Amino acid sequence: MVRAYKGVTLIELVIVIAILGISAASLIPLGASWVAKTQVEKTQKLLVEAYNKATTEAIKNPNGKLQTDTNPMVAKLTVTNGSSGAEGVINVKASDDSTVLWSTKYPAAVSMLGKVTVLFQVMVVILIQQRIFLIKLVLQYRLTSQQLF
Repeated sequence: MVRAYKGVTLIELVIVIAILGISAASLIPLGASWVAKTQVEKTQKLLVEAYNKATTEAIKNPNGKLQTDTNPMVAKLTVTNGSSGAEGVINVKASDDSTVLWSTKYPAAVSMLGKVTVLFQVMVVILIQQRIFLIKLVLQYRLTSQQLF
């Protein structure tokens, strides 16, 4: 007479749990590196956004700074590391260095080498404005030349 099994034995259950535990333990380093990579990518995007905000402020030049001024700074971007595991801070300030135009925090796991400061001066603004003007001229020329044919 043959006995039919109607369930799972305790040994089979322990083996399955052990296999799942080993699999989970082997995936932990992969998950940690994925989280670190995601935090670095997030910080990179925040830095690009801050740079774009500062460039926009520099192009606007709302205080009418001139290149001949003693301090021709139009905008300032600063990146400060967090201390004791705190999040770091990215600030974009106006030319008066007191008005914060844009601010955000980046993950504490990401650390910059020292304090980063980027000053946007009037000369840079003039060059950017000239490039934008030239790009507009080229685009207008291409549009009109395409319309002729």
